[in-house]
Amino acid sequence: MINDMKISLPQSLKSFIGNQPLQKDKVGQSPSDVYSFTKNNEKYYLKTTELIYAQTTYSIIREAKILDWLDGKLNVPELVLMDTDHENEYMISKAVPAKPLQDFTGKSDQFFIDIYTDALAQLQSISIKNCPFISNKKFRLAEAEFFIENGLLDELDDDEKDLKLWSSYQNFAEFLDDLKQQNFQEEYVFSHGDLTDSNVFLSHDAQIYFLDVGRAGIADRFVDIAFIERSLREDCSEDAALQFLNHLAEDDSFKRNYFLKLDELN
Repeated sequence: MINDMKISLPQSLKSFIGNQPLQKDKVGQSPSDVYSFTKNNEKYYLKTTELIYAQTTYSIIREAKILDWLDGKLNVPELVLMDTDHENEYMISKAVPAKPLQDFTGKSDQFFIDIYTDALAQLQSISIKNCPFISNKKFRLAEAEFFIENGLLDELDDDEKDLKLWSSYQNFAEFLDDLKQQNFQEEYVFSHGDLTDSNVFLSHDAQIYFLDVGRAGIADRFVDIAFIERSLREDCSEDAALQFLNHLAEDDSFKRNYFLKLDELN
């Protein structure tokens, strides 16, 4: 627990947090640091990321702006503050009154199929006509190239790789080069971009909340479908994944595989 505020923060965030202790909250693959704190009996999250990520989907300012744009369109965390200094980007948001799907142990496969199906429908119902956030294939390939050129992708051990996706690729550059050569027509919708059981939350009254929306924006509709299929396949069963796919108007296994490959480079 950080009680003496040793982490450097812009004055706007210091003023809001006051003397509340910060608890380091999240350890994961994201380059962001996340802290939680309580103020006036409400829980908040402070999220920070280095400025080198400012032009990527890991940008905290990008995520804050997406939260603001989604307000009233989807259930997302309430944005409180965003700011930058010479080293980092920062955001404070309110905790949502829900818990992640990964906490719903013991539920049936159908429970998760229904939640993901509803989540997908909510996302794709959002009009992209005036959406200012791009997360399409071109943007994500450029992002992956930026990560590689700047050494921002950690070398993966075999147990961290999806070996079926890596195939004969020896390194990130080979992987990216192959993805660049694969062309297809994108069908744009509003996409979350990282739809997993740690980013989809469910309240006690069955309201779905969406977290970690930095990758959200205009993208091919099979991005979210690919993530849902993988989550159901890995966390529930092969049958659950197939049942989800069978209820789609159409499927495209090539696109699903492509976007899962692209995820290996982000």
